[in-house]
Amino acid sequence: MQESNVIFCGLYPDDEEPEDKNTTFLKIVLPKLGRWKEASLLLESSEQDLLESLENPAPLLQRCNLEALSLWRVPQLDLFQGQAPRLTEMTLERVPVRWNSNIFRNLRSIWIWGIIECGPTVEEVLKYILSSPRLEYFHLSGSALSSSALHQDISPVETPQLKSLNLSGLSSSSTELLLSRIQAPALYRLIVQPKRPDAIGDNQLLTFLNACLLHFSPTICSTISRTSCLRISASGPTGTITFSLPQDLEHNEGILMDFYHQPIILGLQLCVGLLLRNGPARPPVSLILDEVDNTPESHLLWLFDSEINDAVAEVEIRNYGDESFLPFLCKAKYLRGVARWPLPKLKGLHLSSGAAVSGDTVTRLLRQRYAPNLEALANTLTPGSQTSLIVETPDQLTFFDAEDTPISSFDYYSLVSILGAGVIRGDVYGYDY
Repeated sequence: MQESNVIFCGLYPDDEEPEDKNTTFLKIVLPKLGRWKEASLLLESSEQDLLESLENPAPLLQRCNLEALSLWRVPQLDLFQGQAPRLTEMTLERVPVRWNSNIFRNLRSIWIWGIIECGPTVEEVLKYILSSPRLEYFHLSGSALSSSALHQDISPVETPQLKSLNLSGLSSSSTELLLSRIQAPALYRLIVQPKRPDAIGDNQLLTFLNACLLHFSPTICSTISRTSCLRISASGPTGTITFSLPQDLEHNEGILMDFYHQPIILGLQLCVGLLLRNGPARPPVSLILDEVDNTPESHLLWLFDSEINDAVAEVEIRNYGDESFLPFLCKAKYLRGVARWPLPKLKGLHLSSGAAVSGDTVTRLLRQRYAPNLEALANTLTPGSQTSLIVETPDQLTFFDAEDTPISSFDYYSLVSILGAGVIRGDVYGYDY
């Protein structure tokens, strides 16, 4: 049998193309399925004879993308009769198949989306879909799962090569059950975004997500402990926390948790506590705050006692509203008899072009942290005290970049005197008004 490198694609509906012309084309190419190495098909579920062509063996097929244009309402396909021994990557969108099929046996990557009817049960996901010892990437979203057994009767499944797991848009019960039964020692990327039912409150969701992440924290913690640096990003509008390791920065991958309407900084506290708790020497942390606006100081105080307070080496602020983190960063707290600063090991500070803070405010705040008036600080923190205030000295910045922030010449030279000329980088320069 001569194999083919051609990727055959179903035709999108087009008002200028008769529907029977599209069907005719597919009737010609689909019977050649056994010769394909790659296939990307976009089909209407009404063409029963076309669908039957997908139930023939595909001995050469390596990659398959199968998508239905609309909600699939026909019985499950016996895809390739379960005979696709070379298949390593598969995407199914709105296409239900026989979930106990052998086609899942050797897969390296599986993406399943939008299976509203005839979806797999939780048991089938664990027993068949996740059974491939080679599986590295598994994405299951927007689908309706069911469980036909009691939770305690569902056995755990070990996925030794699984690196990336995404469970999105599933019910909370299905998500929790899947997470509690998956053992993934190599996992470094986790996305958990369960469907939010109206009956469940924010506190219950936070407890649920806490339990989910805690299940994977030993695996992820061991990965973090071996890395040379760690990037943590908190994005306010979407409520997403991202932990990124060096090998996945380029592809924007990481450990993600969706906290819905929880305050994003408190969600960050939960993630940090679970992933970095009681670990070995922690790698330097780069903290990115994206549109984390109007955050009350009370939501930030946990940083003083957190696992990353002495580990954060770089902070980037990308706020577009009321900036609240920089004032917190430049305000000392009297704790255990000492005036302490948040993130005392900070070496780099970057304010993006959208950071809503003026040049004179930046200068005033950085002076408070790096060239404080000790008498005024003592009067603020320990008013009326007769003893000298012990002040923790934060590390000096090695670079400061306030991208496109309008700074007057006076404030610019003030910054130079506070931080040093070689520290100020980027488009920070003096304006005369």
